[in-house]
Amino acid sequence: MKTIQNKTMVGVQQRQWKHLFALISGFVAVLGMLVITSWHLGWTTVLQINPSLVPMQYNTALGFLLAGVATLLLAYGKKSWAVGLSYAFGLIGFLTLLEYVLGVSFGIDQFFMEHYITVETSHPGRMAPNTALCFVLTAISLVAAASMRQHSATTAVTSCVIFSLALAAIVGYAGGISEAYGWGHLTSMAIHTSGAFIVLSITLFTWSWTRQRQSIPPWLSSVGGIMGVATTLLIWQAIASSVSSVTSTTILLTGISATALLAVLIEALCRLRAANVHIELEIAERQEIEDMLQRQAEKLTRANEDLEQFAYIASHDLKSPLRAIDNLASWIAQDVGESLPPKSQEHLTLMRSRVGRMEALLGDLLDYARAGRDAGVAQAIDFGELVQDILETINVPAEFQVDFNPVMPTLRARKSALRQVMMNLISNAIKHHDRPDGRVTITATEVSPNDIEIIVRDDGPGISAEFHERAFKPFQTLQSRDEIEGTGMGLAIVKRLIQNEGGSIQLISPAGQGAQFRIRMPKEMPLPEELPGVGSKQV
Repeated sequence: MKTIQNKTMVGVQQRQWKHLFALISGFVAVLGMLVITSWHLGWTTVLQINPSLVPMQYNTALGFLLAGVATLLLAYGKKSWAVGLSYAFGLIGFLTLLEYVLGVSFGIDQFFMEHYITVETSHPGRMAPNTALCFVLTAISLVAAASMRQHSATTAVTSCVIFSLALAAIVGYAGGISEAYGWGHLTSMAIHTSGAFIVLSITLFTWSWTRQRQSIPPWLSSVGGIMGVATTLLIWQAIASSVSSVTSTTILLTGISATALLAVLIEALCRLRAANVHIELEIAERQEIEDMLQRQAEKLTRANEDLEQFAYIASHDLKSPLRAIDNLASWIAQDVGESLPPKSQEHLTLMRSRVGRMEALLGDLLDYARAGRDAGVAQAIDFGELVQDILETINVPAEFQVDFNPVMPTLRARKSALRQVMMNLISNAIKHHDRPDGRVTITATEVSPNDIEIIVRDDGPGISAEFHERAFKPFQTLQSRDEIEGTGMGLAIVKRLIQNEGGSIQLISPAGQGAQFRIRMPKEMPLPEELPGVGSKQV
């Protein structure tokens, strides 16, 4: 769901950028068309902002018209048309540079019309060399922007150089430094030409930025450094032509130092932003995982509640027909009495025994489903008193001996759970003993500052090693049910209760030396639902 929302948001942002690019590129194209029209109609105010300033040449206006349309086509996905127009105005700029370098004329300067304004113009109709260079770089930038995403750095670098050339011209006009917008005696860059290039370069730079998947592109610091160095060198070169060498050197060193500081600051910004983005992503992922875990926990809780409800209903509904069968068997025994053959009486007794075992099994199933749930809150428990209370509750044969020290450690746990654990272990030791005069020994000791170990040991027949794991599984009995009445759920319930209390149980039973159950539990059981103010009884 979040992925779909992110994609939708990205799509909306891309459409907004597309409309902005279209608006800006339309402005550049309209400016070019307006200047072309002004050349034909003689609107000198449009051609020259001031009569003393250089006009925007016809080929310059044509270049802006083509560049604006190409950028507009690129914004709306018409990449092949955008590349074609980029080659067209880029070729005009490239041929103009060749004319300056080779000192020749290819006849393109006044191809469309004869120029009648030649203020600060070395060759009538010929655009300035810095203007021609800007058009070549703009063409390269647009072609790179129309290609794969990995070329966005090329677009960014070229657009920054264009911006530096145009900014140097603007600074030159503002400071009265003609060398900043005019190279030597050659045609100068018009002031509205420099303004249009600034707008166009910012548009191309923004385009390259929006094409990146990262919020801050990795090449930003490098591009910032290039832009600063280029602007500094251009302005220094212009000022150096009219001031002393000491002053120009100072300007150069100051500019380069400021540029280096700018690059360092941008790099720090990039790293900080990247770290923030990484942290935000980690937080979002962690929140998503927590939400998923919360949903799974709620789902598991509902499933457990349904399972417990099912166990309760099944136990209740199945016990009713069992009671009816037991009652029917009892009535038959009462009505027929001694007239039944001995074999039939034995079968009737066995049937009632099976019914009783089934009822016990259903009860144990319900206990197993509820083990560890709704067992009360943790409280201080005197373990010696707990054992004494259990022995008074269960029926211990007179010949059987249960040894324990009344003074035992106090631990903090849920009393009902610990009581059921000890009752099951003691009852099992008595029930499964092979002699009526057996012995069970119970000890509890602190094995560490945080843990207590409880041992229930008997001197019965023990349990073979191959049955140790099986003994803790549900419905497992190691003796015939006809010999020993049992459901096979006692130790399974014990293990589950102990694990829910944060403890563990281990069975140790050397051959013929009885069984020993070792329970390790925390002395302080932390529970979210633990209630304050529960008193403890000291021995």
